[in-house]
Amino acid sequence: MQQRSLSKGNNVTLLLIQRLGWKRALLLLALIVAAFAWWVVPHLVHKETTLQISATQSGLATPDGFFVYQKLDEHGISIKSITPDGNGLLVHLAKPEQQDEAMHVLQTVLPRGYSIASKTHRRTLFQSAEGDVKDPPRQPRLSS
Repeated sequence: MQQRSLSKGNNVTLLLIQRLGWKRALLLLALIVAAFAWWVVPHLVHKETTLQISATQSGLATPDGFFVYQKLDEHGISIKSITPDGNGLLVHLAKPEQQDEAMHVLQTVLPRGYSIASKTHRRTLFQSAEGDVKDPPRQPRLSS
């Protein structure tokens, strides 16, 4: 039975080659592969955006993660997670396209003295690479 199905598949391929000619059949195969690659490749690349909130003035406490979550959620910004990081917070956004809006919201709700930097990570199926580091101008430090 397996030989019949194999020979049937081979017969279809041979019939296609005979009808179209080997050059046209090869071109058709290349077009099919290109269309498949055009559809698959964007799904292999994944962007992750992280916002880092840190104090620029001494004596400022790390902002409360729940407060940050609430304010971003009120503005419809999806969050994967919020984790403490040394003397600040890391906010991992679920949707990288909401990065600018999230930065604007945080700059509005947090008091002066906090810096908000964003980092975009591009991860592919084969490797991960960092890039697109954006850091807004920092507020000047006040000397004590």
